[in-house]
Amino acid sequence: MKNMNSKRNKQHTILIGDIVILIAGLLISLIVLLCGISRKAGDRVEITVNGKVEIYALADDETIPISSKQNGYNEVVIEDGKVYMKEANCRDQICVRHKAISKNGESIICLPHGVYVEVVSSQEKEIDN
Repeated sequence: MKNMNSKRNKQHTILIGDIVILIAGLLISLIVLLCGISRKAGDRVEITVNGKVEIYALADDETIPISSKQNGYNEVVIEDGKVYMKEANCRDQICVRHKAISKNGESIICLPHGVYVEVVSSQEKEIDN
């Protein structure tokens, strides 16, 4: 009889530990989700190519052709308050498949061509200063 009670206690302890881990995981997931949702919309786009930065308004629809190192070509499009990489002649096309971005701190990178596109909020910069 004594062995049965000790086995039940061990099983019950494992279940409580599992529940604690599950609750902790859910809380961490909730915190990460809330941080992602609370991101502010940006108001401008900074495009960096070979260390040179060009700034564009996110509110202005335009297409920006970019020539970069080693005959690289990218085409960035700003449209409806979002920015995306429409075209690139790099092999992997990761930057072209990236979703459109519009929130502060989001970025699209074309590593083969050294092109970095980032959405920035001027309000966020003012708070940091």
